[in-house]
Amino acid sequence: MTTICLSAFLALANGVTCPEPVPLDARPVLVTYYNVNECYDELGNTIITINCDSDPGHFADMTAVSEASYGTTAACIPQWLGLTLTVIGLGTFTCHDTGGGIVVGYDEYYGVDVIRVDLLMHSEIECNYCLWGEWYVD
Repeated sequence: MTTICLSAFLALANGVTCPEPVPLDARPVLVTYYNVNECYDELGNTIITINCDSDPGHFADMTAVSEASYGTTAACIPQWLGLTLTVIGLGTFTCHDTGGGIVVGYDEYYGVDVIRVDLLMHSEIECNYCLWGEWYVD
């Protein structure tokens, strides 16, 4: 039987021992891409989707989106905003953005705890929805 620990308090109350959480720096990053140009319809109206809020012209840190942002910007977990994420073998990205899907948690497909990261790109990256184990933030 597999025990899922959603609450350490409830687990203790029921005599269950939860495993130690995986440290953040021991988790791989799960990399996907997004493109803010897809946030507009053919008339220039904003389309609200998972990657598009009411102001797709600015990132979460209020930096304006520009052509230079593509390939250099990532949506990262909130505590990384303003930091630089380097994914070995993929590149270096400034964390200007975040979002509801950018979380630390268990990924059912890979069966491991991950840190989700979205890269701002014009088109889908070669290895979309891939795990990268070698990374650092500074």
